[in-house]
Amino acid sequence: MATQDEIIPVLEVLGRAFPNQALPKPTVRIYLRMLEDIPIDLLWRAAERHMAEAQYFPRIAELRGMAARLAGTDRFASLPPASPPAPDGLAQRLLELEDDFYFERELDPHAWLDLAEAFERADRPHRAEHTRKKLAALQAVLEREAQAQPIVLNSPADYRPGQP
Repeated sequence: MATQDEIIPVLEVLGRAFPNQALPKPTVRIYLRMLEDIPIDLLWRAAERHMAEAQYFPRIAELRGMAARLAGTDRFASLPPASPPAPDGLAQRLLELEDDFYFERELDPHAWLDLAEAFERADRPHRAEHTRKKLAALQAVLEREAQAQPIVLNSPADYRPGQP
């Protein structure tokens, strides 16, 4: 089940999403105690669903009810432990493409656009948009670098005092 250190970030995100709601410390302690039996991944999902659907800071009962609907039970102790998340292959591929650019100065626009499409198919439109914007930014860097005319020094004799 969730620890208080795990629940606090959930409450902080909710507080940023609903900035008109200030929670006094005694109220936070009640939230912490009343939410600690909910697995943290389930609590995050409930909080995210609430932020997407509601216009106000959630009451404890609303978070618990949303978590119960998502889990299919309100007996959170009976839920199997959460398995560790699978490695994110798409995010890993993005890191590889970024490494290719930053370390090898290689930029394959087709690979970047293919990755953006894969993010779209995985229902991650925000990551797809980020990938396209990153590609455009890196292309702009390469264009600026290509336009810059480097000064080539052939030998010290080419630069005698008094010579332009």
